[in-house]
Amino acid sequence: MKASGLPRPCLLPLLLLIACDDPGPVAPPPPPEVVVQAVVAEDVPFYMEFVGETAGVLDIQIRARVDGVIEEVAFKEGSQVKKGQLLYKIDPAPFEAKLREANGQLAEATARFVRAKSDLNRVEPLVKIDALSKRTLDDAQAEHDAAKGLVDAAEALVESAKIDLSYTELRSPIDGLIGISQAYEGDYVGRYPNPVVLATVSDLDPIKVRYSISERDYLQFVHEVSERAKAEGKTLSEMEEDKARIPLELYFSDGSKHPEIGYPDFADREIDATTGTLMIEATFPNKQEAVRPGQFARIRALIRMMEGAAIVPQSAVQEIQGTYQVMVVDAENKVSARRIVPGIRLEERWVIDEGLKVGERIIVEGLHRARSGMIVAPIAPDAKSPEQNGETGR
Repeated sequence: MKASGLPRPCLLPLLLLIACDDPGPVAPPPPPEVVVQAVVAEDVPFYMEFVGETAGVLDIQIRARVDGVIEEVAFKEGSQVKKGQLLYKIDPAPFEAKLREANGQLAEATARFVRAKSDLNRVEPLVKIDALSKRTLDDAQAEHDAAKGLVDAAEALVESAKIDLSYTELRSPIDGLIGISQAYEGDYVGRYPNPVVLATVSDLDPIKVRYSISERDYLQFVHEVSERAKAEGKTLSEMEEDKARIPLELYFSDGSKHPEIGYPDFADREIDATTGTLMIEATFPNKQEAVRPGQFARIRALIRMMEGAAIVPQSAVQEIQGTYQVMVVDAENKVSARRIVPGIRLEERWVIDEGLKVGERIIVEGLHRARSGMIVAPIAPDAKSPEQNGETGR
């Protein structure tokens, strides 16, 4: 039986040809380059930030205490006023008339009292010699006492009329900055719905800031103070003064910083159940009076210094379903994923509370090229090629 296919002498050249075209085993690709940086240790200030609003240390509302028509507005709106300076004058004529009427009633009551006293002085000796009855003396004494009461009442009416008349001139109770007037000459004031608060005078140096902290921040603050007290061997009551002297920084809506340091004055007695916050009031020097009431205020409080904190670039941290991890490169350049607990952020860096040690190497750029268990080619941040410098989406 014959073999099918090519004869055996023809197979040998074909096999030799196939063997010559075989390139052999393929070389593995080089490890991917990634930018690696060591975890550094720094002393980091721990701040807490809160949002509030500025107010004058004294914001006094100028109110009309009697009804009437404004006769004069004696100040320039938005200007500085002095204590005792005339601000408004209400038409005094009705109150001068009431004062004259009260003086007339006082004169009438005084005359009656003088007559009653004279009658009593005349009756007393006659009663002693039984020339008049005891009842006559009682009647004279009663008339004397009633007349004295009328005099007292009339004097009170005169004093009240004088006070009302004095209220027709509204004067500044403090040195300060006065705002816009809510009423002008000819306006009837002093009773709702007409203007009752005519203007507000504010003492701007120092300036007051009221801000609220959450219950969680309050508890964290208490914890920090407790830890500090324990470290210093003090009781919490001994730390009360230190709590009040925590330095505060004030920032405005444009990000600018107030040049002066402030301090908290007091905290409210309770947590507001509707908002879950505690109101705190602080004061800041404001010699130039550049800060006005009603401004947005961001308060930053230095709570403590974290010594030797582990710091990593924020680009090295990955968030996966609410957990955080970094890619660690060991001495053999092998990559492993490490779960971490991040702490506070410092602009483009992150303090790591748990999961990393100072000196460990982590990938800061090229995370998309690295997988756990891979071998990589680490390079320092300052050794990146121009192409790597232009890469995005790390």
